[in-house]
Amino acid sequence: VAETGWRGAFAIYTVAVPVLLLAIYVLPKQSAGVHQEENAKVSIVQLMPATAPLLLMLAASLLSSNTTVQGPLALASGGVDDPRTIGWIIAASALANSTSCFIYALFANRYSVRVLCATGFGLMASGSISFHLANTPIVWAFACASIGAGFGLLTPTLLNTIIERTAPVAHARAAGFFFSTIFMGQLLNPITFTSVREMSDPSAPFLVAAPLLIVVGMASLFLRNPDRVTSNQTDR
Repeated sequence: VAETGWRGAFAIYTVAVPVLLLAIYVLPKQSAGVHQEENAKVSIVQLMPATAPLLLMLAASLLSSNTTVQGPLALASGGVDDPRTIGWIIAASALANSTSCFIYALFANRYSVRVLCATGFGLMASGSISFHLANTPIVWAFACASIGAGFGLLTPTLLNTIIERTAPVAHARAAGFFFSTIFMGQLLNPITFTSVREMSDPSAPFLVAAPLLIVVGMASLFLRNPDRVTSNQTDR
């Protein structure tokens, strides 16, 4: 579709029309106001246990966004000028991301939060350095898949950690903050790494991201396994 023009790719958003109709007729018509009184009672203290996972998620989102923000420019500079080829290389990250999220439950009860986070950041770091060193579409695709798999493992791990660490009354607000950090990381990526790309070469953001991911992964080793917070607890 993108080969028809740069506007063609945005046609994918027409998928929202049937999804909207499905939501209207399928989702329960329950007012969101039923939980407003409980959410109003949530204090900053109750959200403090979620601070470390939120910061890790922000770093993961910021650095994983290299794939979609900086990746196409790096690929074009590397000689990949076919939009379809660039598309499936970048799509390898999304496929690995969704697959990693899907199989997360297989690892959640077997490994600690520290192991899962370290593995996720390790996959992202190895994918980033591989992307920088790659010179063929297949290797670039595997590099993107490694980054996506790592981010896909981190997302449910850190979300589950936040849910376990906070009281039920704070879950809605904590979850909102969690997804806000994901989008904030995506916003910060072009602000942070565009200058890196302009001062060096288009794949430089991946080279810079690799050691940063290693450092953050090492920091995640200090993350304690969450203690389940009950509705009678206000903080840890």
